[in-house]
Amino acid sequence: MGSDSEYNKVLNKTESSEPRPSSGIVPKVATVYDKLNYILTRKYKKVAITGAPPITTIKEDLLFLGSFQDIDQAILKNRVQHVIYCGSIEPKIKIDSSVSLHVIKTSENKSYPIIIKHIRELITILESVSASKERAIIVCKSGINKSVVLSVAYCMMSYGEDLVHCIERIAKERSIIITNKSYLTQLVNLYRVMLKN
Repeated sequence: MGSDSEYNKVLNKTESSEPRPSSGIVPKVATVYDKLNYILTRKYKKVAITGAPPITTIKEDLLFLGSFQDIDQAILKNRVQHVIYCGSIEPKIKIDSSVSLHVIKTSENKSYPIIIKHIRELITILESVSASKERAIIVCKSGINKSVVLSVAYCMMSYGEDLVHCIERIAKERSIIITNKSYLTQLVNLYRVMLKN
């Protein structure tokens, strides 16, 4: 996938998709939903979390994933020049003037259509970051829902990465991700639409 028309085609189909998996879903997608539920609720969930999860590499030399508290470390250790913050309120972040802050204004509504509303915005930001040969970290308050869902959708749409593989790769490092079932459903719907294309 690459052109705007291809993105628009996929997103328009996703927007018209039903909000939750139902019995009418293609069996392969239902299986994917079951696999994702297993990964997210059992396979990598640790009994006791010792400290915050590490900053996670999403795309080598381009995109990292973390929580609000990881910003300073990412700037120092991962040499990021861009912070992409996903949240409903304007963040109170003090960062060096050499680092760009991009705010993706989302909603706290649990059924908010985050992929449809914001994936184009994220892709545009990351295309610019990539063209400049710079690095970015995408964060939300806890690094569990908004930033993870947008990162996964980005990998699927920009690199054709498999949904299950992408979530499993992130869950291995972060343990608790995508606790919002509506966001998970949105990813499965995107996956389903991409399978048809």
